[in-house]
Amino acid sequence: MLTWDASELTDHCEYDLEQLLYGKWIKIKYLGTTSDMFANNYLPVLLSGMNYFRIKQVDNQGKELYSTIVNVKSPNQHIMLITDKVKDAVEFTDVTHYELYDENGFFIKRGTAKKINVADLNKGIYWLNFDGNEIRITKK
Repeated sequence: MLTWDASELTDHCEYDLEQLLYGKWIKIKYLGTTSDMFANNYLPVLLSGMNYFRIKQVDNQGKELYSTIVNVKSPNQHIMLITDKVKDAVEFTDVTHYELYDENGFFIKRGTAKKINVADLNKGIYWLNFDGNEIRITKK
């Protein structure tokens, strides 16, 4: 569980919780303004191994500031892909963050799930990032 002290946050700014995923900072939760925050904690989906989080502050002029990075080591086992040959869905052994790219490296989608619906994708080769892995899958 991640927690933060909302009394240390500046009024009239907006806040996002970010996680470092696949070498990029990704917004995982919109926290709102200090008056919007009903809770000062969040239970994130962790990758196996070390996870990194920060809070991003954006003031009313669009200036961004970032908190100190917080490290959280996950006790979770490595997430595995059930099969790399898929028809309608990609399925993992547990809930994980993922990113899906086409054969040429063009971004298709990102999310957090145990199962990804890929029925609408064309047959072919795709690249899948999940739990610190990058693998090639075949859509049949």
